[in-house]
Amino acid sequence: MRGKLINITLTTQQEEFLNKQLATGKYADVNEVINKAFFLLAQEELEQKSIRQGRELAQKKLQEKLAILKGNKEENKPVAPERQILAEEFSKLCAATQAIRGVQNITEIEILAEIEAYRRGE
Repeated sequence: MRGKLINITLTTQQEEFLNKQLATGKYADVNEVINKAFFLLAQEELEQKSIRQGRELAQKKLQEKLAILKGNKEENKPVAPERQILAEEFSKLCAATQAIRGVQNITEIEILAEIEAYRRGE
């Protein structure tokens, strides 16, 4: 299919590039070189569009995640070091208590009492 004939003025560098492409033997004539250039340009534009869409989608998802994070701000507070130490001590105490023969079925109330006694140094 033949389109409208358009005259194009090339710079010296563009003309040299065109002639180098023809000299490689990969292209039969100027039209093949120009067609390849248009094909590559169209392909690049599609890739850029895809990248833009991906970026927009990623940005939207990031905004959604940030909104969720802000909504759960209280739940996402870091644990105070003192609380972390107490939690570790509690876990160790539970493990030690459960390891004692005959107390595997100790209740939470009994565990809390053991912790309090441990803290008092008893």
